[in-house]
Amino acid sequence: MISALGSLIGSMNSLLGQFATQLERNLFATDIFKILDTKPFVVRDPNPIKLHLSEPPLIEFRNVTFKYPSRDTVILDNVTLTIKPGEKIALVGMNGAGKSTLVKLLARIYDPDTGAIFINGVDLRKLDTDEWTSYLSVLLQDYLAYDLSVSESIAISRSVEPVDMERVIEASTYSGANEFIEDWEHKYEQQLGKEYYGGVEPSKGQHQKIALARTIYRKGFVMVLDEPTAAIDALSEMRIFEQMEKASNKNTLIVITHRFNTTQFLDQIIVLDRGKVTEEGTHAELMKLGGLYKAMFDSQAKVFLDEASNKQKEAGHKPRRQPKLKTA
Repeated sequence: MISALGSLIGSMNSLLGQFATQLERNLFATDIFKILDTKPFVVRDPNPIKLHLSEPPLIEFRNVTFKYPSRDTVILDNVTLTIKPGEKIALVGMNGAGKSTLVKLLARIYDPDTGAIFINGVDLRKLDTDEWTSYLSVLLQDYLAYDLSVSESIAISRSVEPVDMERVIEASTYSGANEFIEDWEHKYEQQLGKEYYGGVEPSKGQHQKIALARTIYRKGFVMVLDEPTAAIDALSEMRIFEQMEKASNKNTLIVITHRFNTTQFLDQIIVLDRGKVTEEGTHAELMKLGGLYKAMFDSQAKVFLDEASNKQKEAGHKPRRQPKLKTA
């Protein structure tokens, strides 16, 4: 009797354990099916148009308004702007002004609520989405870090093609990543990630330079960089932007930045404020206009000057006096 009860208890425990295991696995399966059943935000045209581009296109935002599905706040409000083929532009503005959202609409992660984006005169919603995205090189703020070899991590931006080492080295040179890659034991075959034997863990700034190299390697007709040097020091940033002009060559370059030491070298600056385009022009034109751009530029310049002055004081140096100009 005791033996039979012990056997029954053991069987019940095993049965309940199996039920618990199945319930746990069912929860995982439910999450997977929820993801698979998620409907995309964009609806693809059943008969899409292919552009067959051989050069950068003309991009036009016409009265574009957008708000995220889960929010009531309008992020972009009746935005109209034109980006000419091969133009180098900067998108600047306060946090939440809609800069990154503009890029996401261009990449067709979302569609505008009203208005439209035209590529060479064709509504973006009518284009073949896969073909259009193949023409883009986009580096967003929340980029991924791939624990592969250095060459694979850079070349993964064109994953359907074999790794082109010449392009990998060229892209890493433009981004400044070659400076530390060459110091690693296995150079471009170095394994990334401490989880793997012999792997190295790059710093945040090094990760950003590798991600930038990945974007350059892709060689899209339209290159979009969203805060591409946020984790990089100012001196390296200047060198990188000098190289970026060479890397983008005749292609279109769109830079989203909060640092204004590089905007003055671009063809056009577009200022966004609360979802609207409030200013457009070159650095000199916007400084002369005396609007939001000038206020932000002057504020940032003052911070840099204050920091330099404080460093001089900490080092025990007196700030240099500016020579007085003699009047005639």
